Amino acid sequence: MYVVKTPIHKNKQFYYMKKIVLTIFVLTIFLNLAKSQTYALLDRRWYKPAILVDSVTRANLSDGLYPIYKTELDTLIILVDKLKDLKKDGLNRKFFYSEDFKTEHMEFKIENIKRAYGDGYEINLISTGPYGSNTLKLSDPRQLLPDNQKVIRAFLIYLQRTKKDIDKPVKNKINNTKNNPLVD
Repeated sequence: MYVVKTPIHKNKQFYYMKKIVLTIFVLTIFLNLAKSQTYALLDRRWYKPAILVDSVTRANLSDGLYPIYKTELDTLIILVDKLKDLKKDGLNRKFFYSEDFKTEHMEFKIENIKRAYGDGYEINLISTGPYGSNTLKLSDPRQLLPDNQKVIRAFLIYLQRTKKDIDKPVKNKINNTKNNPLVD
């Protein structure tokens, strides 16, 4: 009896081709998920919620948005929280080291200024990345300590609200001055 066999090599080619296409498809999905929304663009006036984006453009920067890496938001909250009692720290003449306030893509430039009735501080938050270097002034030594403390606490509240919004996005949120803790 004569049996006709189909060539095995054709079935193997189809099997390997199918496996390669499936692997490429799965890798594409994982790469897109890993890349998506790398940056959080913070509003410099702290009115609007942060925007999550894949890349930062010049238009984003010229619109007054301050870019940070989304993964460093928790660290930023912890570091700003250390500065929230600026008035008490200034009256107690606490010295802040800039080296204690650094992350991979952010650093605080802190200048301690001696005064007769408590230290003053110039605090700048500098964010660096492929978009360049951006600075956000958090404390001005020409201002009184309570005013600088109010700014830092408002920024901390904004960061905490941003973290909450990122963890649990809210749909149809109304953006108005009630979102800004500086406006009474």
